[in-house]
Amino acid sequence: MKRREFFKDIGAVVGAVVGAVVGAVLSCGYSPTDPDDKGDYPGQEALIRGLKDEPHATWGPLEKILLSIDGNIGKMDNNPGNPRLDETFILFTNEYKIASHPNWENDSITFLLNYPDNTSEIYSSQIHLRGGKVYKSIVKKLNFEGLQQGKCEYPTLSPDSSGGRDLAFTFNNDMHISEHLPNGRAIPRRIDISRKIDKTCIWAGMYSWSRDGTKIAFSAKTLEEIETEEGTTRVEATNIYVMDVDSGDITQITKGPFHDYNPSFSPNLGRGEWIAFDTDRNMEYDEEKSNSKYTEYGDHYIYAMKSSDILNSNNKIEGNNSILKKLAKGQGKHPVFNHDNYDLLYSGERVAGWSIYIIPDAIQSPMQYKISNAIQQIKNLIIKDTRYAA
Repeated sequence: MKRREFFKDIGAVVGAVVGAVVGAVLSCGYSPTDPDDKGDYPGQEALIRGLKDEPHATWGPLEKILLSIDGNIGKMDNNPGNPRLDETFILFTNEYKIASHPNWENDSITFLLNYPDNTSEIYSSQIHLRGGKVYKSIVKKLNFEGLQQGKCEYPTLSPDSSGGRDLAFTFNNDMHISEHLPNGRAIPRRIDISRKIDKTCIWAGMYSWSRDGTKIAFSAKTLEEIETEEGTTRVEATNIYVMDVDSGDITQITKGPFHDYNPSFSPNLGRGEWIAFDTDRNMEYDEEKSNSKYTEYGDHYIYAMKSSDILNSNNKIEGNNSILKKLAKGQGKHPVFNHDNYDLLYSGERVAGWSIYIIPDAIQSPMQYKISNAIQQIKNLIIKDTRYAA
């Protein structure tokens, strides 16, 4: 073979390999983004951007960020200058198993494993910290005694670090709390929300434990009566409720025909205990009609209110504090307070795709930043590691 033809053939092979790698990267749910896209407020940088699928991100140990990405659970550094994208934390080689909704407390992490038949299971792993790094033990499925195959959602660990801590989760639309045992067994009990709030609860989920473990905030979908020009009608609404863990008493803290999702308790520090949530309330208040303009499929905003307050159907705070903070606009979703301070993590949708943002000291100031572009390091996410396949 002539030398020119040899190098021509080698070039074709290399070109095909490079093309395949680039195609694989783009198929993982990433796309190039506009570096001039600064989001809603000045000074924003991105932890990760250009995600085609809506991510579920949360705080992890050692200020790591855990997120669902490309069907796996990954972790990143919380560092505006160098947000290293670590190797995918929990990998699944089976394309029919999609991991999502990671949650971390103390020495444990839980997450969902979703299947094509619309069923899902909850998995757990112990966390170990050595030399400033995060390691996990074997991933195990949680077996809930008395529950048959179905759809599990929103596994959320209690911050209580004693022995087998509690786990809140949804099974077939109903709220459950179980004791999360080290051997993988869990004993669940169903919470009859309809009876406790005296109206039909269609679905409950999206849990957040207060940092002292005494309360659980959650979203619940119910039928609400509203007044229209044609008269009284019933609509589906999703509001936020708080349950006292010991007594089981439930308080509704947001009201109205809106969709309030993903409540998150802050720690109770110098500026008090807050709950952040995302909502389609547009907060445009009509003084003459004493109500809010409401669009069923509006943008999502992120707000924060004191956990002891009530937000009524006119978007007014009932309580002594009378504070409602707007933290994000557009398509802000999944707010999560840091365990130890008022930093807030959330996902936001932009023209180029989904990004993950952090608001430092969210209660003090609404100024936000995104952490920096990490697309150059996504190569690790397409490496399939069979050691952790379930």
